[in-house]
Amino acid sequence: METREARLKRLGALIKRARREHGLRRVDDLADAAGIGRTTLVAIETGRKVVTPAMYNALELTLSLPIGTMDSVLRGDIDAFPTTTPGYPPEVYVKETRDEREQDIMAVKGMSNEGKWQVIFGLREQAYDKTRGGQNDRRHSG
Repeated sequence: METREARLKRLGALIKRARREHGLRRVDDLADAAGIGRTTLVAIETGRKVVTPAMYNALELTLSLPIGTMDSVLRGDIDAFPTTTPGYPPEVYVKETRDEREQDIMAVKGMSNEGKWQVIFGLREQAYDKTRGGQNDRRHSG
């Protein structure tokens, strides 16, 4: 039976490979797109750190993986990520408000910041789809 440490290393290697497959050669590119720190991502990719489910979810979204994939690797349920086609470019997920509408969403009271970012990312995905004429592959298809 594989140890937790071995699964952490496996997950880190899978994230690193997925990052490169998505054209993100530098750790900083994925860290910025997912909204996590560079040193945190380096620790994840080298199997030295377990992070919150929200951080794994941000990485999954950025890498076009179904939510829960990384948790499945850590539990030992799967050994590899499912094959996916990169859906949206990483800049869709950069956590910086870009216009007044996004600033208004961030000003909403009673909603978590992560929830607000999910709304913003959803709007950005819709806008991206419209600019591509609806030809975008959904990131959760596999």
